[in-house]
Amino acid sequence: MMDGEELYRRYRDKVLAYIRARVANEQDAEDLCSTVFMKAWANLPDFDGQRSSVSTWLFSIAHNAIIDLYRARRPTAELDESIPAPEPDMELQALAQALEALPERERDVIVLHYYHGLTLKEVALHMRLAYSTVKKCHGRTLEQLQKMLATV
Repeated sequence: MMDGEELYRRYRDKVLAYIRARVANEQDAEDLCSTVFMKAWANLPDFDGQRSSVSTWLFSIAHNAIIDLYRARRPTAELDESIPAPEPDMELQALAQALEALPERERDVIVLHYYHGLTLKEVALHMRLAYSTVKKCHGRTLEQLQKMLATV
């Protein structure tokens, strides 16, 4: 197993390129890259090469760091307590629960396609997957959601 310095030297440019493709601000990308390698270094003794490759592990850490950045920057607002809460839309609530129950990749395909309005080809490029993989995943996921929502 390589040490933290070797890990950084071999994978820094690849991880930084991955982050830059997903984060517009260069300083944020650099900061996230540093965060990824600090987390990797701290968890290096626990890394199991039998479960995944080093690059997969690092990109997973990078993916989670990017999500954390966007979550932290999500705008928040104070709610006016005098406004009555709307009645929950049961169908929408059921859809949200069904989406949450999906594995991350399948949920990402659906959200990118329907919520963000990307074509399946754009989704494939965004997720760095083959178009045929995304197309099959999309079809299976729609069938799965249909079955999940049929019981509602």
